[in-house]
Amino acid sequence: MKKVIFVLSFSLLIGIGLFSQTEEGPIKIWGWSKDGKVGISEFNGTHGRIRAMIINTVDDKILWEKPCPGYYYYEDETEKKAFEKAYSELINEFQNVCKQQYGIELQEMDAIAPSELSNTHSGTNLITSITISEIQYNGKTYNITVIQQSKGEESGGYTIIAEVDGKKKTIFSTGEIKGFWHYSTTFFRYCISPHGDRALIVIKNWTLFAEESWSYRYIGCHLSSGFR
Repeated sequence: MKKVIFVLSFSLLIGIGLFSQTEEGPIKIWGWSKDGKVGISEFNGTHGRIRAMIINTVDDKILWEKPCPGYYYYEDETEKKAFEKAYSELINEFQNVCKQQYGIELQEMDAIAPSELSNTHSGTNLITSITISEIQYNGKTYNITVIQQSKGEESGGYTIIAEVDGKKKTIFSTGEIKGFWHYSTTFFRYCISPHGDRALIVIKNWTLFAEESWSYRYIGCHLSSGFR
């Protein structure tokens, strides 16, 4: 018997309220709490999976996380309907957790693409790549710099630096990474809390280990403290 593969399109995911579509994959910001917690849902096209999570942007810890059972592709209409039901139940649970446990005020916000200013590479044996992007907030321009090192096709890790008014601070660093191939790290999206001087920085990592894939890392950045 011939099998037919059903794929849940981005338009359907958006239409049922789970995602806002970005250029390379959907991320939705569901809302913020007054103390810096943010609700997020994401669709990962590499793995065909959906997950919802709550991030504390003060220490970057995942406070709550739950994947949707199954994948976004199906072999028949029955599996498609089962998946739609599963992620509808996930989002209902997620919204309740956001409001009742973490004080997140549900208010959909855009994950904004930053403006890239420059991208430079230097070195031969050990290559250093420096990408500088900017975001605007409260009348000020913040530069977000991604510094990554690689040796051949092996990653040496990366560091994220924020700068405003000539003052800087490191908001994240992997330290040295060994043991897998790593293509690139980019400052992908950001969202600023409506409750104060705090931003969520979304980093996108392209990696190659057993196969090529990409994933997100979520980093908090206070926009008025810690700069020196």
